[in-house]
Amino acid sequence: MAACGPKTLFDHNEEVKNPWATTDPLLLQFEVTDSIQPYDIYLNIRHTTQYEYANLYLFIHSQLPTGEAFTDTVEVFLADIKGQWLGSGLSKTKDLQILYRESGRFPMKGKYLIKIEQAMRNPQLEGIESVGMRIQHSEL
Repeated sequence: MAACGPKTLFDHNEEVKNPWATTDPLLLQFEVTDSIQPYDIYLNIRHTTQYEYANLYLFIHSQLPTGEAFTDTVEVFLADIKGQWLGSGLSKTKDLQILYRESGRFPMKGKYLIKIEQAMRNPQLEGIESVGMRIQHSEL
């Protein structure tokens, strides 16, 4: 649970087993000490050019300090309509960071648990190397 400067609450990536199975979720945990501050939340995806799809569906399960939980389904576009990868990198590995939530607030102080699952129709995904999250103070 690393922090990268005073404006970053959380920035962590988890390596994905290859292939990434629908039954192998990633777990991220962080602590919120300020429920007033707005935050921007980014998803980080590292994949190879061998990944066979232009997008990636994810289930993001969030658990509040009280134990209350909710689930969000997110589609991440990894390539444009022409098939060009959107991530950066000169090699076969591409890194992409997308805005998931803008200027959101956490409703209470405490420990939050995030579980990220791949939600593609293929239960075994080849080419996803890591998935993570960056949470930083919003500039708005």
